[in-house]
Amino acid sequence: MRDDAQHHVFATATPTAVDGTERVRVLTPEGCCIMLLREATIGDRRRRPLRLRDIEARALVRDLGWDEIRTWASKRGYEEAYRELRAEGKPEL
Repeated sequence: MRDDAQHHVFATATPTAVDGTERVRVLTPEGCCIMLLREATIGDRRRRPLRLRDIEARALVRDLGWDEIRTWASKRGYEEAYRELRAEGKPEL
């Protein structure tokens, strides 16, 4: 069953044609980061550093909408994982 963070992320995904296929829904960069924070919080703790590094790598190449990411981190209890991020420009909770 999906939680409200998953509903939000998939509702804001963009329909995109990939390699000539039918349109598929592609997560926004912010949505991807929210899902990575979710996984870092409730998934396998051994993979947490990898999930956080994925977010940090996206922050290096994109201007992320940190307000959206921060809002969902606070709303869903991903604060600990969010605080562990070492991403330039990331606002505090």
